[in-house]
Amino acid sequence: MDMKYEVLKDRWEIVDGDTLYRIRALRDFGNVHAGDLGGLVSGEHNLSQEGDCWIFEDAIVQENASVAGDAQAFGEAKLRGFATVYGKAIACGNSEISGEAKIGGSAVIAGKVVVHGHAKISGSPHISGCMVIGGSAEVSGSMNIVGQSEPASIG
Repeated sequence: MDMKYEVLKDRWEIVDGDTLYRIRALRDFGNVHAGDLGGLVSGEHNLSQEGDCWIFEDAIVQENASVAGDAQAFGEAKLRGFATVYGKAIACGNSEISGEAKIGGSAVIAGKVVVHGHAKISGSPHISGCMVIGGSAEVSGSMNIVGQSEPASIG
């Protein structure tokens, strides 16, 4: 397999007590060009070498969380625990995905949305604003869900 990125062990930061490393693209794929710096990861297990998935510069994927397929994490998105973003899903803004949450399909999680627990989001929903989705909540299909200035809660 032709590696698409490398973990830069000499470019690290401490985030929430964890040492995280910057990634760098080794070849062109999707909207990423060879040499582009990406976000911070705990290790290579956080980002698949397959597909066009990418973690952009200000995003963080730590612990055992992962980004796979053609999914993207950007803005100040943070993934941790065993959370997974896959398919063509996008985590962006100040979103936080944790626990064993799974975001797939063409879902977009934006704004100050927190997804945790065993929540599953699939299909093509666009979820934004200020909201918490947790427990065993499942969101699917094609819809827009917009939170408020005070956190709304689903699950």
